[in-house]
Amino acid sequence: MVWFIPACIATCFGGIALLAQGAKGAEVSQTLSFVVATVALLLALLFRTREPQPPLRRGRFWLTLLIAVALGLGSATTWWFVIHSPDLRITDDVTVLDGRSMEDGAQATVEIPGRPPGRENLSITFTLANSRSTGNCVVPATLEVRLLADDRWSNPPAIAHSGEEIRLPLSRVKDRAGVQVDLRVPDDSCLLHLKVSEAVLYN
Repeated sequence: MVWFIPACIATCFGGIALLAQGAKGAEVSQTLSFVVATVALLLALLFRTREPQPPLRRGRFWLTLLIAVALGLGSATTWWFVIHSPDLRITDDVTVLDGRSMEDGAQATVEIPGRPPGRENLSITFTLANSRSTGNCVVPATLEVRLLADDRWSNPPAIAHSGEEIRLPLSRVKDRAGVQVDLRVPDDSCLLHLKVSEAVLYN
C-alpha cells in the first residue's frame, strides 16, 4: 500500500493541471477517463481466474496479446504524430483593439493570427474589468460576439458574460478571421476594460 499516497498526490496534481487548461481541460479529462477505463477492463479480463492451459495455447495467447498491444500503440502513435493537430494557444498573440474604457454600445475587435488560421475552431474567453473603483458594472454586462470570416460578420451573435468561454467555428474561413465584441451594460455611467484571458485554436 506504499504506492497509495504517491498515487493520490499525482492524481491531485493532475486534476489541478487539467483545471489550468481551461478550454481544453474537460476534453482532455474525458479522453483520459476513456483510456483508464479501457485499460482497467482489459487488465481485469487478462488476470481473471482461468483453468490451467497447455504451454502451446498459453504461448499463442501471449503472442496474440503482444500483437494486439503493438497494433494499438502503433495506431495511437500514428494518429497522434501524423493525423492529430495539437491545440494552438494564441492568448499572447491576440490584441484587443478599442477595448479600453468601453461604455454601453461600444465595439472592440480582435484579429486572429494566421491567414487562414491553422485550426478549424476557436475557443476564446473575454474578461471585463471596471475602470472605476465603484459601480456594479461587470456582473450585469453582456458581450455580443461575432466572428469575422473573410470580411463577413456571422449572425446571430454569441452572447456571453465576463469569464465565459465562447467557441466559434473557423472551417469556412479562407483567408483571415477576426472577432467583434459589442458591449451591453445597463448602467450608462460604466466604463469597462476588455481583454482576452484565453484564446485557443483547435480541431
